[in-house]
Amino acid sequence: MNLTGRVFTWLRVIGPATPNRWGKPRSECLCVCGKTVIACDADLLRRDKSTKSCGCYNRWLTSQRNHENRETKHPKFQNLAGRKQRHGRLTAIRPVNFKSFHHALWECRCECGHIVRVLRGAFLRETTRSCGCLKNEVDVTRVGTNNPNYRHGRCIGDFDRRSYGRWWYRQQVQGVSQ
Repeated sequence: MNLTGRVFTWLRVIGPATPNRWGKPRSECLCVCGKTVIACDADLLRRDKSTKSCGCYNRWLTSQRNHENRETKHPKFQNLAGRKQRHGRLTAIRPVNFKSFHHALWECRCECGHIVRVLRGAFLRETTRSCGCLKNEVDVTRVGTNNPNYRHGRCIGDFDRRSYGRWWYRQQVQGVSQ
């Protein structure tokens, strides 16, 4: 039987090939990935289609199965879009990508309207609390006299007791405040 031109899953039959050692007919096939394969006609025509490609179809199926719900299969998976969807100014929307087996990249919406992608761990530990708008607001309030470390006309938060002087150190130890 000549199967030339027919398509079986990811294989297109190019033409007949030499029979196998038991005399069963075989066909030369071109896979979608570009490789040429010789397959038994009986395997191509079988109802369960045991030969579907050069092997790339099974690798593709496995990668799809593993990638789609990789994190949801893990016993410690936390659906951030469910009950724990809000931390800081961010609201979790959906998982976007999986960086490694345990860490998903989540798409989150900030209160200011921006959409950012955040790792699950950074979202849960609140190391990432906004798209960057919170840092900008905090930086504006910490300039000059609004800085809590600003005393006596200069910022003393980064100074140690020697650089600022013994007077300031004595004031702090004795509990006398300005």
